[in-house]
Amino acid sequence: MALPKALLCILGKNGSYSGEEQELSLRAVGFATATLRWSDFRPETNDWLGLSEILEDPAVAAWVIAGPPEAFSQKIISQISVLTLALDRKPGPVTAFVTKLADKSDLGLPPILSHVKVFDPLDPYAAKLMAYRFKPPENQPRPFYLKTYASPLIGLWLEVGPNESEKWSGFMLAVTKTLIDVLGVGPRGQLPQKSTVNYPMHGLEGQLGDLKFNASAAKNTLDAETSAFIRLAGPPNHLIVAPYPEENPVDQESSGQGSSGQGPSDGGPPDHETWAQVLALA
Repeated sequence: MALPKALLCILGKNGSYSGEEQELSLRAVGFATATLRWSDFRPETNDWLGLSEILEDPAVAAWVIAGPPEAFSQKIISQISVLTLALDRKPGPVTAFVTKLADKSDLGLPPILSHVKVFDPLDPYAAKLMAYRFKPPENQPRPFYLKTYASPLIGLWLEVGPNESEKWSGFMLAVTKTLIDVLGVGPRGQLPQKSTVNYPMHGLEGQLGDLKFNASAAKNTLDAETSAFIRLAGPPNHLIVAPYPEENPVDQESSGQGSSGQGPSDGGPPDHETWAQVLALA
């Protein structure tokens, strides 16, 4: 019988964290363990997206990310969230962070990562993970339909749409800490080969509470069969969904202004928390 697999990802620059003890612990309880260093991924080509193919293997029963506390940055947490969302397999691997923390809540994980186990390096985490693999994590509820397409070849795409019983007559998609460079609309479940976008608005900037965002919008109707697709320059800290800007009053103190001028309205995105659905990824 084949051994269950574990993917061990080591954080920290220039070999500052060896990860040798973590690998030995996982192997000791019966995991066939492969070890990768996050620092080896080239940021300019988003090599970390290649992890999605490895994690898709149903034989990978555990995904362990280990390193010093300071290495668990918002950028790393965002990348881990994106990879989690990209998984098609159900259930996904048991995911764990191994790091030295006085208080495990100090990592400030977003709700999308509430299933992640956080262990001290001295905890018997390897044995616990071997047991946890028989208790798959529950799927986390999301405020809207969301699917991720991620690979170094195609880049990072998010597919966004309403839940099954809803319909959006126009939409705005916004992200924080990154930029949207392509917007498309097409059938749900696959990247569109061609796309017709009605009254697109690109390069919108605004602020929701303390979140400064970059956004794109269109007047296409989205439903259970049609989604919006955005390609991102990098992983976002937040994804914000709202109606098309024309359909909302604009806060005059907003920093956002529409830059494309291609839509029927020259208004910038609104700043009202009442209309927006926000999904934190870091």
